[in-house]
Amino acid sequence: IPPAIVSRGNALTVLLSSAVEQLNKINNLYVAITYTTLDNACGGSLTALMGEFSSPNYPETYPRNVECVWELSASPGNKMTLFFKELDIDSTDDCNGDYLEVREQYENGPLLGDFCGNQIPTNLTVANSFWVKFRSNEADVAKGFLAGYSYDMLSEITGTSGTITSPLYPRSYARTDNIGWRITVDMGSVIAMNFNRFAIDRHTDDPELCACALVIYDGYDETAAPLLKDCGYLKPAPLTSTSSVVYIVLDHSELIESSLFMLNWQSIFFSNVPSSPVDPCNGHATIVLNSTNATFNLSSPGYPDGYKFNLDCTWIFQSTMPTYHPFLSFELIDLVESSDCLEDYVEVFNSSDLAEWKSFGRICTFATRGTYNFHGTPHLKLEFRTDYIQNRIGFTGTVFLRCGGLLTDPNGVITQPDSLPMVEPDMLVNRTETYESCNWTINVRTGWTIEFTFAKLNITIQPAGPHVSNGYVAIMNGMDEFSPLLGQYSGTDIPGTINTSSNHAFVQYRPSSSGPNLFELVYREVSVECGGNVVLSAQFNSTDIMTPNYPEIPPAHSECFWRVLAPAGQLLRVQVAGQMLLPYMPQCKTEYIQMRAGLTSYAPELLHSCSSDLSQRIMTSTNALSIKYFNDRPDPNAGIKLRVTLAKCGSAVRGAHGSISSKNYPQLGGYPAPAVCEYYIQEGVYGMMMLSFEDLHLPAKANCSSEDN
Repeated sequence: IPPAIVSRGNALTVLLSSAVEQLNKINNLYVAITYTTLDNACGGSLTALMGEFSSPNYPETYPRNVECVWELSASPGNKMTLFFKELDIDSTDDCNGDYLEVREQYENGPLLGDFCGNQIPTNLTVANSFWVKFRSNEADVAKGFLAGYSYDMLSEITGTSGTITSPLYPRSYARTDNIGWRITVDMGSVIAMNFNRFAIDRHTDDPELCACALVIYDGYDETAAPLLKDCGYLKPAPLTSTSSVVYIVLDHSELIESSLFMLNWQSIFFSNVPSSPVDPCNGHATIVLNSTNATFNLSSPGYPDGYKFNLDCTWIFQSTMPTYHPFLSFELIDLVESSDCLEDYVEVFNSSDLAEWKSFGRICTFATRGTYNFHGTPHLKLEFRTDYIQNRIGFTGTVFLRCGGLLTDPNGVITQPDSLPMVEPDMLVNRTETYESCNWTINVRTGWTIEFTFAKLNITIQPAGPHVSNGYVAIMNGMDEFSPLLGQYSGTDIPGTINTSSNHAFVQYRPSSSGPNLFELVYREVSVECGGNVVLSAQFNSTDIMTPNYPEIPPAHSECFWRVLAPAGQLLRVQVAGQMLLPYMPQCKTEYIQMRAGLTSYAPELLHSCSSDLSQRIMTSTNALSIKYFNDRPDPNAGIKLRVTLAKCGSAVRGAHGSISSKNYPQLGGYPAPAVCEYYIQEGVYGMMMLSFEDLHLPAKANCSSEDN
């Protein structure tokens, strides 16, 4: 299907022809075209698979005083990407003149950006729909913009329920490109699906004869076991996954007829651990462990009588408990041994996201017992491959949950495990080893730090001795055990709040050899404490505003907002009171101070540290001031301290008529000296204003050379 076409005038001619006589005899050869009229050649609803749109008259200059709105939308469950090929819009401060506004979903949806100038936006995200507005004023014009959009070939979907349809639904999809969807729900849940409409490759109802098909895999990608592969008109029966991820593909690689479908899906919490959910040698089996008492007995197919030739088996292990991870221990591995493990082998992987896997290496040992143990981070995968020449007994092992893991939630609780099983050669799996430790890595959002508080602490401390091992909870300021130590805690005295300096922390627990071993550690992510609202008055006429940690360097990736309000009619003055080493460069984006004469993000900009001199006199034109400090650098330059005071004199007045006077008028010498007083009279956008002096009493010198003028 060609992309959308926009005419350059008020007429468009469409000609359909075929020079091939055989094609004219095909009954199902057809073209369907939809059209929309556009006012002022701008704006409209765009629903095609792909296309372009532009400012009016592009590539010529756009007209003045136009406003265009485009609504881009994909069918339910599909994502689209918006991108810009060219941008040339008259540049103004904060794009307050001509601008291009992009939002996700609709007019009041999340703002993705206001754009002007000629720097092409790159920070746009994928979404189901976009709302785009172009606005020009009566001032200067420029070339405009050219934008493109397209459906994504793979849509990532999260949540608890939703709907997925074929592209362009309720119209049919007739391209030869395959389209995919991946649904991911919370760990420990499965996905239930049912169809409302189904018409795939409608020339047959026999799945074995499908030229095209809808395939649903019970896992992350096409290597998982298929839950469904179907075509025709008959709606498939409802189906449920065995894991928290399904991968859906509309396979149009051998297209004969167009397709359409609609399915609803819902996340369902799965409370039981499957003993053998699917055949691991037909795709992969996903085993979800949701209890510290759950144990999965793992063995190669055919064990102990020997495995078959040409096996390709995969098991994936996940934990529903964030503070625990799967732990695999082999009791026996008996494979055809070779130096490079190219014949029969097992290979174990770990992953933090189920997408990227890191291998621990291959194992192909002969009759080896109990020497291989593996921890998930937090996910674990085992692959078993055999050739067609020789075979042996195979392998057997156990998978259960161990304490420790990767925590990424913004807050959580870490406690001691019920027991710490340790697996060593010739030892039973459920044997408790009191000297074993647990490790947790905590990662929160960039620009935030982590705060720890102990809700409970009772770890025995005994006098040192040859058989005494005292336990502790240690917190490191980083990602691993080699990071700087924030503190090591034991006994019963609960310490105060512990804070990291970054968004990473590492927690290690080691129990005492005897006595109580109890603790409950609560963590939460916290933003850098800065910003706030200040109201000045005659009694409280100044305030100091400082970047976090001032006079030290601010934390990386921090953002602060201050709002200062003066009494009605009064003005505010800003002075630099402390050292400032912010970078001085045009259009800098990574670290700056910005001031606006008002309390909103659209108020007139007073100053931007990247393009202005902070040592200059800064005076508002209203009684309100907003200050923003922003840095998105791993190594900020330095902090700044600003002093905001009520102006000694001057005012801002509104209305169609009124009067202004110097401070303390008519008292002789009543106005402050030295001082610079500014008065702002705001009558409105249109019309003229007439000023008339009723009194003027200043020192008289030729050409007003006096300092008072």
